[in-house]
Amino acid sequence: MQELSGVNKHMKKINFIEVFTLRRILPGIIIMFAWSISTTLSYASDDVWSILKREGDVLDLMALEALDDKAILIGAKYIEKQWRSEEVPQASQFDASMIRKILHVMSINVQEQVEWQHSYSAMPDVNEIYATSRTRDGRLCIAYGGNYANDEFINPVILQVNASGKIIWANKAAIPEASLPKPSTRTYVQIANIESIRIVETADNGCLLGYILRHQTEQGETFQLNLLSMNEQGDQQWHFVHETTLYGKMFLIRNGDAHSYTVAQTNQSRDAAIEAMMAARPFSPLNNILVVSDKGELVKYYDSNALSHLSKIWIKHIVDVPGDEILMVGNSKNAWAGFIDINAQLKSSNDTLKGEFLFVRTNRSKGYIMVRDDSVVSFDDKLTPRADKEIKKLVKQKYVNAYLQAKLPERGPIQNIVPLGKNAYFILYKLASRLQKIEFND
Repeated sequence: MQELSGVNKHMKKINFIEVFTLRRILPGIIIMFAWSISTTLSYASDDVWSILKREGDVLDLMALEALDDKAILIGAKYIEKQWRSEEVPQASQFDASMIRKILHVMSINVQEQVEWQHSYSAMPDVNEIYATSRTRDGRLCIAYGGNYANDEFINPVILQVNASGKIIWANKAAIPEASLPKPSTRTYVQIANIESIRIVETADNGCLLGYILRHQTEQGETFQLNLLSMNEQGDQQWHFVHETTLYGKMFLIRNGDAHSYTVAQTNQSRDAAIEAMMAARPFSPLNNILVVSDKGELVKYYDSNALSHLSKIWIKHIVDVPGDEILMVGNSKNAWAGFIDINAQLKSSNDTLKGEFLFVRTNRSKGYIMVRDDSVVSFDDKLTPRADKEIKKLVKQKYVNAYLQAKLPERGPIQNIVPLGKNAYFILYKLASRLQKIEFND
């Protein structure tokens, strides 16, 4: 892969408003180029806020991840590229301009300086980041998708980069074609819910991709949970398939040193809500929990009937915690957090605060940080609240894409919160490319 320093002279920035208009008018067009270039952009001593101020009109921030003591921003960079015919390689005033949304990654240190940023122009264009995960040796796994036509199969792009942002391996169609039904079977297959697409690290520093497939035939439809394990070279190791009835938002974590993975399935999807409404029945939480070994074997399975203690819980996020337990957060009547043991039994919980918890992260000090729409709450390791502070009073720096801010709600859901330096955290919101730095001392 050829490496360039600086911006290719044939590329130029374009106004974000023009890009957004083109994206709405031409939603089904995917532009591919025969390039094999990863462009490295280096801004010595520039902090991330200066770069976002200067480059923000062509950057769409989509995901935030922690990598060692750094924050990693992941999204798209809009590039205008002229399309030239092979018969007429020289530049012409009649060349058509086309817009690419190139995968773009930035690494930010504790001083908030951008150590490096890469634009991966050899990869397919990006429309949405589905999931990210870091490995224990400092690699970053990214699962994303592009602009798909209405009847096109959504096959995530997976790549793994090292701590310097160089691609180690990439798979432009991660779900193997051999695992899908042949067209002659008259079975329509599609990802059931993009919020079921998840990725976590494996013990050998590879990636485990999770997703749910919907199979539609003349007899009806069925759903399959899939886990696809890839090693540190990107080679498939095993493929786990489990029939399921839940196809909503899904969570996938590696269980520390237990050599296994936990999958939490829910019925949180638009289709499930509409189905309940049409049947004139309440739309209530349903949750399944599976434990799968690092060899791809089912260890334990608990359906919603066995999880009556979670029958009123809308799960929003889960993390692995010491002692063969997982920590779930979400809401029931109030914001809710609870420890679940290896047998899927509820050990302890807290539902004393209003609202709902959207995200949880282990704290630098002993305990946990949980985020609601408008506040950050710290807990000790027994889930006793220590501090509860409004986010707007903690903000020290912020960036919002001005154009998207005018078109989207003022405050969207939180995508992630990551620590960066003493008492400092970055928060990325899912809408409007909104990034904030807060200082939170509990």
